[in-house]
Amino acid sequence: MIDHLARVFCSPGNTLKQEMDLTSKYLYSLKNRCGISPIVIQQMNRGIQSMDRRKEGMVIPLTSDLKDTNSTVEDAEIILAIFDPDKAKLNSHRGYDIKQLDKKFRSIFVLKSRYGESDVEDFIYYDGKCNKWVEMPASAAIHDYGVFENPRWYLEAKEDNTEKEDVESNNKKSKFVL
Repeated sequence: MIDHLARVFCSPGNTLKQEMDLTSKYLYSLKNRCGISPIVIQQMNRGIQSMDRRKEGMVIPLTSDLKDTNSTVEDAEIILAIFDPDKAKLNSHRGYDIKQLDKKFRSIFVLKSRYGESDVEDFIYYDGKCNKWVEMPASAAIHDYGVFENPRWYLEAKEDNTEKEDVESNNKKSKFVL
């Protein structure tokens, strides 16, 4: 795991972009030779927060938003982006009331996947105090946002569900599983 790509050391005479491109190529080669899947964390540029994009309603992440280099987009098999609508100062996102969920909501985008569907978005309850990530119910199914004040809401929701489903069946229904 490389956390994060812009922290690679520059060889004399190389720019940061050149080093990041080279590192991406090395990792791609390593993946092919050794059969491993390197995980690379890369920041997004600030263009996602620009007023022009906000006016157009395009505050969601795109592969072109990756900071410093886009060679990682070409070399990557899967690109995930974690989006915080609260940080983007949105009141709602895809039917979810962000004002009520506050900092406990994240949206995860599959921006690229060589193995399946791309441009997929899933909605996650995020508890930063204990680093807990739980898939949210559909926005139309939420009638009381007060439920999410209890950090263990998802356990109570399981107990209330009379139709106990096994994990494999639940995973088939999910867009993707973390």
